[in-house]
Amino acid sequence: MTSSLSARVARFKQDQVLDAAIAVFARKGFHAASMRDVAAAAGVAPGSIYNHFENKAALLLGIVDRMSARAAEATSLPPADANLRDLLITAIRTPLAAMTGETTELFRVILAEILVNRDLAEQFRRRVLNPMLSACGDVLASHLPQASRDTWLRVVSAIVLGLILQRLIDGDAALPLPEDLADALLAGLQGAAP
Repeated sequence: MTSSLSARVARFKQDQVLDAAIAVFARKGFHAASMRDVAAAAGVAPGSIYNHFENKAALLLGIVDRMSARAAEATSLPPADANLRDLLITAIRTPLAAMTGETTELFRVILAEILVNRDLAEQFRRRVLNPMLSACGDVLASHLPQASRDTWLRVVSAIVLGLILQRLIDGDAALPLPEDLADALLAGLQGAAP
């Protein structure tokens, strides 16, 4: 019982530090922020932050893990027997619907760093993008041959990342509707379907 309570307290403190890191990194940028800044924002002693995260890079990976968990929660694809249009609409709509509040700040922090940090980019690809693409690929398997599926997974991923970037830049500006994008993709897929 005591270890369970200790684990919950440790998890709460770790979440508190992650929340503070997201806010501090979003406000100051990853490189300008210090562990002391994060500790102050979290309301913890500067040394205690190292009980949860070895260094600032480990803290950033903690944010990537949180983003991965959020992405997994947001991924809700239709069943494999759904039609291809519904699959594409859901594959585009789901990540965009998840881009609110904390998730937007998470992505802002991560995006800024993955563009310049190849190690973090690889971690992001492995922990966030690949699981999402794998889930889409499993459903697409019944609709497209392997070669086309890989290409179209990248196309849909690029569209979603582009729309997320557009949302980060333009705020609440209107984005293209997932239905319109799915129809445009389907027009290109007509020759690729089995």
